[in-house]
Amino acid sequence: LITSCGHCEKVCNEICTSPRLQSDTSSRPPFEVNRKVVSGFLQIGRGISAIEQFSMVMGLRGMSSSTYSAHVKYLSLEKCENQRRCIETVTHSNATSPYRTKSRFG
Repeated sequence: LITSCGHCEKVCNEICTSPRLQSDTSSRPPFEVNRKVVSGFLQIGRGISAIEQFSMVMGLRGMSSSTYSAHVKYLSLEKCENQRRCIETVTHSNATSPYRTKSRFG
């Protein structure tokens, strides 16, 4: 949120309205809202160009391509980790199940 003088446009104050995400690798962790924006646009099949257009129409500051790429990378790694956990859960459940499935081939 930016407050500025109505006469000279000088910025008087600037505060963040979105919490920052936890990060072990960055001294300036990303904002939660940016991660959600990237995730939402990816889910509807859109990318950085659509985010730029949306930001422009809404009068918001755009996101740099490097910031966008960092969010995409994180979301991709998160998705892979979730898939790995699901596979482990299913594999473990099948291994401990009292019901055995026999293969048609022996």
